[in-house]
Amino acid sequence: MSTIEKVEGKPHTSLKNIVIVMNRRFVPKSKNGQYIYGVVQHVMYMASLFESCGIRPLFLYYGREQSRETPVVEKETLLGYESVTVRFDFGMAQQDKERAFAQGLDALNLNWDESIIYSQSIAVADFFPDYAPMVVTNHSPFVESVFQALGPEMGRRAFDWDHPKADFLLVRQGEALSALAKRPNVSFAEISHIQLRYLRGLGFDEARLIALPPGVGRRPVPNDELLPDQIKKLTNDVHGKCALFPVSRFDYFKDVDFFMDAAAIAMENGTIATTILVGSEPDDPKVAELREKLKAPHRDNLIHFPRQPHDVLTRGIFPWIAQHGVVVCSSRYDLVPYTMLEAILAGAQVLIPASDYVGAKVYVPQEWTYSRTPEKLAEIMAVRADEMTKQQICNKVEEQVSDENVIRFFLAAAQTTALTS
Repeated sequence: MSTIEKVEGKPHTSLKNIVIVMNRRFVPKSKNGQYIYGVVQHVMYMASLFESCGIRPLFLYYGREQSRETPVVEKETLLGYESVTVRFDFGMAQQDKERAFAQGLDALNLNWDESIIYSQSIAVADFFPDYAPMVVTNHSPFVESVFQALGPEMGRRAFDWDHPKADFLLVRQGEALSALAKRPNVSFAEISHIQLRYLRGLGFDEARLIALPPGVGRRPVPNDELLPDQIKKLTNDVHGKCALFPVSRFDYFKDVDFFMDAAAIAMENGTIATTILVGSEPDDPKVAELREKLKAPHRDNLIHFPRQPHDVLTRGIFPWIAQHGVVVCSSRYDLVPYTMLEAILAGAQVLIPASDYVGAKVYVPQEWTYSRTPEKLAEIMAVRADEMTKQQICNKVEEQVSDENVIRFFLAAAQTTALTS
């Protein structure tokens, strides 16, 4: 795309610079890094998209350092982009934090008639000066929303947090949202309907809330050479009866125990012949614990791979599973379904909990969802979609997450900030 797509109303045709704000600890080693967080995948995609539209991306990183007494602003070049890092601690005086973030923006020498901030978190969004228009995509869950879904104690367990940390972020998010609510030149471009629903519940004006399609790119080009050897050997044995559970780590949110309880039922009744876990580390003792959930004859048919490079999943494992089984999401709470959408784009059938707190649900037909019990999941594992249905869903998702749609909706959010600045 060589030009900026117009959106309804007056397009933000003067937009020349976008300052992307992100936590310093998420910075990958390279633009094409394979082991990346979801927020990094989104940011690198958006930066490339901005460049294709003639908009210059710059970066302002923030690094929390609890031992630091005063903020420091450092200018540098990272990943080929002009960048600034603000090192600070949340416990510092509010005016010191605000001064440091303002200095960070000043170091980039921007004209705010043609520039906006694009923050990936609300945690620091209210530290920026209110003259700078801002779009926010909050990638981490709102703690209060998680508590509403799971209860306070289970919510804390989901984050592996103790009470002080959970309560700190709960307060910090509340403070930031209260401050941002008073700034008409701030809009939200959220890639999860769960985040948008929460913000609506707080009373944010609908005009300031934009549903931004997840930037997962186009359907992948399969490459069998990327398949792990152990999966290549399975090809003639699984007979379409394989269930894949792909995550980065086995946390409380993803609930691998629930998936394995369902897999045990499905393997016992013959619905599933092989179960594949992708995630965590090679020597994670959790895998042995999960294997014990299966009856003895089936334990050798559980295969575990540690967290895989992005290309191995999207171009190797997902196209393979599209022909040999299903991909399963068993999350209790899941904002952005990058992994499930990438599996769909590879032609796979994905099974999703019928929960309002699982973001992937809105992308699949009802027939691919299940009531969240192991028995119901085991039951739906037996139902295979035909190729035509899988291609129809793939085509629909590909259109929804197209580059054109992503930039169009982002510019709608940017336009809202420009009209109120």
